[in-house]
Amino acid sequence: MAASVPELRRQLLGLFARLLEYPEAESAAEARACEELLAGAAPEAARYLAAFRRYLERTPIGRVQEAYTAFFDLNPVCAPYLGYQLFGENYRRSVLMLALVDRYRAQGFEFDRSELPDRVSVVMRYAAASGDDDLVVEGLIPALRRMTGVEQGPPVDGQGPAGGGSPQLEGHSHGGHLEEGVLLEMTEGSTAGSGRRAFEALLTGIRLALEALWSAAPATVPAGRPLEAGETQRQNGNGRVEEA
Repeated sequence: MAASVPELRRQLLGLFARLLEYPEAESAAEARACEELLAGAAPEAARYLAAFRRYLERTPIGRVQEAYTAFFDLNPVCAPYLGYQLFGENYRRSVLMLALVDRYRAQGFEFDRSELPDRVSVVMRYAAASGDDDLVVEGLIPALRRMTGVEQGPPVDGQGPAGGGSPQLEGHSHGGHLEEGVLLEMTEGSTAGSGRRAFEALLTGIRLALEALWSAAPATVPAGRPLEAGETQRQNGNGRVEEA
């Protein structure tokens, strides 16, 4: 059964927003839902979501929550704030946050006021509710490219974003592609860095999905099944997805 691109985008943005919030018991099921939605439309992204889902399934929820807090809130490897990723901690971020609040209000969008308006999960929820594709293309995708190390962001002053917790760690790198061995290690054995790598895989999968679905796309996308570990897919000349 084919899904319309606008509906698929809406569903995925809502699920991605949830996965970027504090983990709960249902997070593994939400990751699997993303994996299934992406299998036909963005198979490489589905592969990263599958790796993240397997981490959730084999790891006690308390440890997942600790890894999330360490990754995003205490000493974040990357700060999950749109304005900070695009502009750094300066007046332009403040202007963006005010503009976002105005846009949310105009659309009747409510968000948790304990969160900053430019937190990536909040922006994703708004984009899902409003269908604001420009915000995805001009804001979320560039921010995620910086969060995953594909592009360099603005200079970091060492203090991290205002309202974003402790100072940002330096020297992080999690570029566009994690090695297959890392994906397998995440599912076959526990290491000190498995939580960090799992959230890196999540961010990379989300970035790949947004890049695939907000590029030139057909009116519908094929449904597919989740990828298994080590499995890849490719598109043939007619745009149909085949197993490789």
